[in-house]
Amino acid sequence: MLVDKRIYLASQSPRRRELLKQIGVAFDMLPLRAVAGRMDVIEIPRAGEAASDFAQRMAAEKATCGWRAVDTRHLLRL
Repeated sequence: MLVDKRIYLASQSPRRRELLKQIGVAFDMLPLRAVAGRMDVIEIPRAGEAASDFAQRMAAEKATCGWRAVDTRHLLRL
């Protein structure tokens, strides 16, 4: 069971922050550039990569990067 019901927003999108506030979701900003050794997500499709595959790969890579930041900062309490 998670104790902390906040989410950590790694996106720099002002629109995402606005939407979360509108629906009452508590969040903390998670600036990824401050994480030592973080991987960079290069948003370039691979040769012949379908748009849906590219979108899924980007989501997975960004989630991995975000999880690494949460873990590094010991933000998740179980």
